[in-house]
Amino acid sequence: MSTPNPFSDQSSDAFCSPMLGLAAGLLGAGGPSRMPVSLGQALGQGLQGAQQYADRLRQNQLQQMQMAMALQRLRAMQAGYNPQGQDA
Repeated sequence: MSTPNPFSDQSSDAFCSPMLGLAAGLLGAGGPSRMPVSLGQALGQGLQGAQQYADRLRQNQLQQMQMAMALQRLRAMQAGYNPQGQDA
């Protein structure tokens, strides 16, 4: 049995993966700082990044669904359109 890859999402762009947001937040919290960063703060930043990426992913999916519906309506309208006015 293979281990699932959290970065492979067939339905979305890999750059919008919530795991990427989590990693970016954790890396950002791990950099040099005048004040020490606790584990809880680092996890909070990572989870906030994951939430932002998850929101972006949902927005992208919603836009894709809306575009698909609009395209379907357009094709239905074109299929019913008869420019010569003749019966098919």
